[in-house]
Amino acid sequence: MSESEILVLSPTDQTGYTSFYKSHVRPMLVEFIGTTILVFLVCMTSSTDLNILVYGFATVFLIASFGDISGGHFNPAITLGCTVAGALSIPLAVCYFFAQILGGMLGAAFTRAVYPEEMYKAMVGGSTFLKDYKNVKPGWGVMTEALLTFIIVLTFLHSLVDKKSKLAPLSVGLTVAVCSAAGSNLTGGSMNPARSFGPTVAVTVYKCWIDVDIFNQKHVLYDGWEYHYIYWVGPIAGALFAALIYRFVLASVERRIHLHRP
Repeated sequence: MSESEILVLSPTDQTGYTSFYKSHVRPMLVEFIGTTILVFLVCMTSSTDLNILVYGFATVFLIASFGDISGGHFNPAITLGCTVAGALSIPLAVCYFFAQILGGMLGAAFTRAVYPEEMYKAMVGGSTFLKDYKNVKPGWGVMTEALLTFIIVLTFLHSLVDKKSKLAPLSVGLTVAVCSAAGSNLTGGSMNPARSFGPTVAVTVYKCWIDVDIFNQKHVLYDGWEYHYIYWVGPIAGALFAALIYRFVLASVERRIHLHRP
């Protein structure tokens, strides 16, 4: 093979190969790796207080480290919000979605691989579920996840997409920590479908059906799929509402939707 037939892809090449790699493949890989790290770290933390801190600070360093490549979403709800807000193309959003879901599953699988079975059962595999020991209704869980996700996505859009401030990763990370703390008593404060889906799949695959100790001293068999829709319906609704508020009120001039009288 002659030297002219050898294909070399360098960062300075302006060919279709490198442009597609930089615009789609590289960001998708970053979203996959970042979501894997995020879900693994959050699921590894058994204490609620530590879980909140890990969730928030992991978001900070992941956005600060990889935000310049993919935008630092690591959350399908944020990806949806950015797409509706006009900050992300639909094809790339689809790529992000699958990368994040697969990353969440891998991060949860790493947690199962690290923890002994008894410890894994005791911490419910790091999964989130509706805290129904005080007659909490599923609708309340959906509303909780929707409102908390609304706050996170709106903060993300205004601080990272528009302002692009150096303090934006810290702003988003602290928002995640605060919202996670606010929702911990009802839903576990997920606000991220990939963060909830991955551990639920891991618990199911490894057949670790877990006895959850309820406050009335009864034990019920844990089923992560019973109210799992909460962690999809809530974040999707919250992300859509945040994106609409952003487009009509908070967005920069080029992205804002202007209403004109006829």
